Amino acid sequence: MSWINDVFMHMSVFPSHAIWSRKELKRHCLVFSLLERIIAQRSRVRYLKDGDANTSFFHKQASFRKRKNFIAKLVDGDQFITAQEEKQQLFFYYFSGLLGTAVPKNATLNLPAFHRIGTDVSFLDLPSLEDEVWATIKSLRSDRAPRPEGYTGQF
Repeated sequence: MSWINDVFMHMSVFPSHAIWSRKELKRHCLVFSLLERIIAQRSRVRYLKDGDANTSFFHKQASFRKRKNFIAKLVDGDQFITAQEEKQQLFFYYFSGLLGTAVPKNATLNLPAFHRIGTDVSFLDLPSLEDEVWATIKSLRSDRAPRPEGYTGQF
């Protein structure tokens, strides 16, 4: 739709006509996109209905997809590969070469060395005193975090 804007950007002689034409083109584009969506939706519904009732239709679709997704032969250098096992092996070697192999690691972690004795945080469950809350609020810098209305304390 940006090409429509480009076309009408150069029509400065009749600006009202350009605006009207732009609106009409946009309306036509929207109508056509709506029609495409409706056609696609109807074809999906029809496909589902015919696919359920007509097994030959379903089998034709399945065999078409199988033929479409089937790889008849692969070329490896100057060699043509048609056997299924050879194709699988070629795919395996090709993609394993792309991905690489895992390198065994010699380093290990001593997990008990990382363990430390827990810290007593039961004081966090105690109710806060009003004096503590006000002391904390007053100790905060006034130019940092905004207040609920969006202004900092310094403002």
